[in-house]
Amino acid sequence: LTIVRPTYVVGPFDPTGRFCWWVDRIARGGQLVCPGPASAALQVIDARDQARWIVDLAATGTSGAFHAVSPPPPWSMADLVAQISTALASTAEPMWAPAGDLLERGLDGADFPLWAAGADEYASALNPAAALSTGLRPRPIGDTVLDTWAWMQEAGWRRNGIGLSPDREVELLRELTG
Repeated sequence: LTIVRPTYVVGPFDPTGRFCWWVDRIARGGQLVCPGPASAALQVIDARDQARWIVDLAATGTSGAFHAVSPPPPWSMADLVAQISTALASTAEPMWAPAGDLLERGLDGADFPLWAAGADEYASALNPAAALSTGLRPRPIGDTVLDTWAWMQEAGWRRNGIGLSPDREVELLRELTG
């Protein structure tokens, strides 16, 4: 039996749009509301890397339970925002809003994709050592960002209701900065 436990699966062709929302929003630059704390653990895995590895597991008959995640802890929401910003040479300026303030306003993971609203901030701090030892080779996050951005441009990606709307973000920035 082989059990693969990914966190957030990201990359080109993402049908959920969760990662795409962050790539799109950070690409637009400017002040950006981010759900805090900035240090909250977050891990992702590029779907292409996960797929290649799972095929290899099946081909070799490897069994066990594996966390298909990248990068290894400690890695955070702030790291993800910074990696996306760097890859896209974005001028986005993150403003970290306390989770409680966002939750009080009725905002959740639907508004900030990839945010586990109200969850333990270390819930996504999983050890990928077993997966890495069996051949999982996650590509750099910056490569996933650039490939996703290129796909989004080719596909004409639009947010279509995914994540916080630009108008609501402007309102929220006003509310939070008073």
